[in-house]
Amino acid sequence: MSRRGGLDLGAAALTLGFGAFAHAVLPERARAAAGAGAAVGLAALAHAAGADARDLGVDRRDLRAGLRIGAAAASAVVAVTAAARALDRTGAVFRDARVTDASNTQAAVHLLVRIPLATALVEELVFRGVILGLGTRGGDRRRALLVSSVAFGLWHIGAALHPARRDAAGDAVGLPGTTAPGVLGDVVATTVGGLGFGWLRLRSGSILAPTIAHGALNASAYLATRIGGRPGEPSS
Repeated sequence: MSRRGGLDLGAAALTLGFGAFAHAVLPERARAAAGAGAAVGLAALAHAAGADARDLGVDRRDLRAGLRIGAAAASAVVAVTAAARALDRTGAVFRDARVTDASNTQAAVHLLVRIPLATALVEELVFRGVILGLGTRGGDRRRALLVSSVAFGLWHIGAALHPARRDAAGDAVGLPGTTAPGVLGDVVATTVGGLGFGWLRLRSGSILAPTIAHGALNASAYLATRIGGRPGEPSS
């Protein structure tokens, strides 16, 4: 493997190392700001290593395609989420105490700031911008897509271990209090999601497309969970 071809693995390792550190050491309220700073720093390192704006998916010339493709993908994502929520009569799938217990103000901040900026934009800059971009510079788009998507899946291990998420996942599979199946399920699901986001990035040339789709997915899932009723109350 060439030096250029291994830069994406190095970026993925740095990202996952930071994720492990953040979940082990940083308080939850500080992770969003730290993650944003780390994403910008990683992009700067990639640029110093030779990646240009087009490599990183932030070239202005690709914004129009990113917007068009991202909006189409977001529409499909919202429709699928709405259908899944309608079929989830018991609310077992869309369940997370952090969502249902949040105040209206907290929910608004989450929907308007945390999801689109601190989650979707930051993660897309890292995984579909830096990691995927460095991988494609190595010449193998399929390998780059796989590396960035697996790294994206592993990135979510920390979130899957959160007690609220773990309990919800365990109940969904009929094994309350379980850990391994829920974590594995989250890693597989987010790896598959990473493949989809990566395809949007490669198709449009811009991280705007996966950022829009990613934000739509998280926001629609958040809303679907929130309208499911508070823990202990029957689902609507």
